[in-house]
Amino acid sequence: MAAINEESYNFTGAGEPERLEGMRVSADLFPLLGVEPQLGRVFTAAEDQPGSQHVVLLSYGLLR
Repeated sequence: MAAINEESYNFTGAGEPERLEGMRVSADLFPLLGVEPQLGRVFTAAEDQPGSQHVVLLSYGLLR
């Protein structure tokens, strides 16, 4: 079982901020779907706890 919640986020950095649609998901989602990122890693169960550091996975389209 995994949790998913659709949300909007403000993406800031160089240039004007951009509003992005995203999802907040539990760490169980990726193993449940049997998927892994092309680069980097998914977040761990320890990072899925209240008060832990935020972890972001970017889509390939956003990364480009």
